[in-house]
Amino acid sequence: MHLYVIECERRDELLKHLKIKGVGASLHYPLAVHQHAAYANRIRGGDELPMTEHFYQKNLTLPMYPQLSEEKVEHVISAVISWFAAKKN
Repeated sequence: MHLYVIECERRDELLKHLKIKGVGASLHYPLAVHQHAAYANRIRGGDELPMTEHFYQKNLTLPMYPQLSEEKVEHVISAVISWFAAKKN
């Protein structure tokens, strides 16, 4: 695997929080897959994939690569947990 994708209802808020905390989270793809020009007319029903579009609006890619140190993994985890904890209050 080369991506660690999570789903979050308030993705953009979480992404902003992670960037402030120095976590390199991102939106891996700028559009849902079927909306990319390379896939035009290649996916059956590709014009209307509401579940895919719904999921895309909530997905966020967290850092994941072989050289990611355990310390940095803990930093990512702490940053995500701190955002969710703040939203509960």
